[in-house]
Amino acid sequence: FITTETVSNLRDLGGWMTRSGDRVKQGLMFRGAELTDDDNKNSYLRGNIAQLSDNDLDLMANELGIKTEIDLRGSENGTRTTSILGNDVAYYDKPLGSNDSVVSSDYGTFKTIFSLMADRSNYPIFFHCVGGNDRTARVALLLNGLLGVSKDDLIRDWELSSFSFNTVRRRNDSSYWASFNAFINHLETYEGNTLSEKIEDLMINHIGLTKAQVDSIKDIMLEQ
Repeated sequence: FITTETVSNLRDLGGWMTRSGDRVKQGLMFRGAELTDDDNKNSYLRGNIAQLSDNDLDLMANELGIKTEIDLRGSENGTRTTSILGNDVAYYDKPLGSNDSVVSSDYGTFKTIFSLMADRSNYPIFFHCVGGNDRTARVALLLNGLLGVSKDDLIRDWELSSFSFNTVRRRNDSSYWASFNAFINHLETYEGNTLSEKIEDLMINHIGLTKAQVDSIKDIMLEQ
């Protein structure tokens, strides 16, 4: 977790060890909840977090050095066409559905998201939905799973959202874990002996990334 004044559930995706003994690099990929401002008054988060503070703007734009924002919200982003973090941050509006699987209607969106992650010049990257939980969690799981993070650690990473603003939902809503199990079970249907291989099969043979792009993501994000 990265401590902030106004951004909920902000986390570095790195730090996990992979099954092959590599480490996911830190300081390159960040996930979190939406960045709020006056153009986004209708967010259900408005009662939980405030408008992005100057300190958090400085943290994300300068200390973390975010260069690319990937917004998974869709209609929930209001009229947003540029990043709150400033004109130097590239902004991509790439809404995901709330499905518990990777359905064909989302293939184009996933292809764009992971194509951006295959380009070193886009880093550091921040991706988010509204709460930084469901849609954001699926992208995070696909990325760390592709890199070779174990299923147990993917579960731990998913569960870390329980320590964000909607802890009660995560503790009391059984559909939260049903969603996770459905997503993992869906990934198990692809070809490969490991979860990493199955996700790579999904990326190349269904979503449409090239092998070179997948290898680039691994090269960027893995510490040998």
